[in-house]
Amino acid sequence: MKIHEFWTLALLAGSSVAISSSSYAADCPKGDTRQEHHVGNFNFVTNSWVEESGKLLRYVSCVGNFDHDTDLLVTWHVAGPMGTYVPSDEVAIQPRMSNDLSPRPVTGCIKFGNVGDHTEAQFMGSAADEKENANANENPCLTTHASLSPQLAHPGVPLEGYKDGVRVFFPSNPDEPHDTMLEVDGVIGVTATYRDDGALGSPFKSYFSYTAQKYKDRLKGDPDSVRVRPVFVADSDVYKEAFLKSNDNETDVVLGSKGQIVFELPVDNDTAVPIGAYYQFISTDNRVLGTIPMPMFGSAR
Repeated sequence: MKIHEFWTLALLAGSSVAISSSSYAADCPKGDTRQEHHVGNFNFVTNSWVEESGKLLRYVSCVGNFDHDTDLLVTWHVAGPMGTYVPSDEVAIQPRMSNDLSPRPVTGCIKFGNVGDHTEAQFMGSAADEKENANANENPCLTTHASLSPQLAHPGVPLEGYKDGVRVFFPSNPDEPHDTMLEVDGVIGVTATYRDDGALGSPFKSYFSYTAQKYKDRLKGDPDSVRVRPVFVADSDVYKEAFLKSNDNETDVVLGSKGQIVFELPVDNDTAVPIGAYYQFISTDNRVLGTIPMPMFGSAR
């Protein structure tokens, strides 16, 4: 039985859930925590699920915009997407890598619209997600919840490495979000390195390969005016130095119409575990336009 199928059965057994079918193209039908949100003038759906990825898990979240004429700005605390637009009749799907093998439903919070309205949105999360979700500074919908102890995968980068597809929407000019909307499609991942004896070695490399273009008929979008900036949650000085070394000593990289960002990870495979990191898309006046996860391994603590 797949992990997301198990949690669907568990949730249905524990409560009476009414799941309505939707004729919208922007639905998120797959998953274990599907909720439709019809709040004020906003109409959208959230869902999440967990998939196996080698010895790790992919925690995936999805937001679909039901409104036909309005782009939806969302920040789904912890789960993601973060500060990202979902155009009319589109979905935004965000994967996250984790070594926590004991997923659990977490009552999270999603902020939507330009004035910061929010509502509860449940997602499948890890023990670390549950802890972060309990931070009142980050979660305006804070509720109490029971915590489960995590079961963690053994340290080390998976033999096959790790990769995931990403698709994100954001404006090149935040003052004209509709007319300057961009679409970025890409692949994020970590490449595995092998020694002569066939065992994993180092260095490992994190990469983000992508194409960027104007979204549909939004003709004023300009990918050349956007920069990509790495953000490291832990040991930021160490990883920033590694990033600078591989990227001409530049913290920010011009997005452009296509490209690849690669840098070596300063980590030993015997102690490597997934850690938090992400890429921000930055405007010419240094405002954050959107965010995607960055696959990253650091030393177990």
